[in-house]
Amino acid sequence: MKILIIIVAFFAATAHAKTETKVSLKHSKFQVESPSIQPSFDADSELGRAWVVLSLEDSNQEDTLTQRENIRVKMDGLSLDPATGNIVYERNDEKTICATPHSRILGRTKYFKSSKNCNINVSLVTIKEDDGFALIKSRVANVVLDTAKK
Repeated sequence: MKILIIIVAFFAATAHAKTETKVSLKHSKFQVESPSIQPSFDADSELGRAWVVLSLEDSNQEDTLTQRENIRVKMDGLSLDPATGNIVYERNDEKTICATPHSRILGRTKYFKSSKNCNINVSLVTIKEDDGFALIKSRVANVVLDTAKK
């Protein structure tokens, strides 16, 4: 019995930490069903806050214009480390570095380079919402931040 408890405790401790957020794309200017999505990290050093940015892009085949829109997504446990300038994910008193400052201009970080410790997985889902009169279709981006334990 003790061995079973030890094995279960080991797998629980080495499991991946995940945080998940759903983002409504109801107010997005994109009318296409599935725009190209590039997730990245960003932060505000003055506020000490960090977030995930979803860069939505749609290249219309008929036009040469490319539409772009950036949506900021708050993820629980994600913050900016003021000492190092790294974006970290903290859970159960463990910190995982998700991104490091890559380019600085006039002392401010221009963008962050993602580390291999955090994976951002995004999937688009169409859901039906009942407003009491009719079923309305809405697009939702399901954003999962997965920190790999190595």
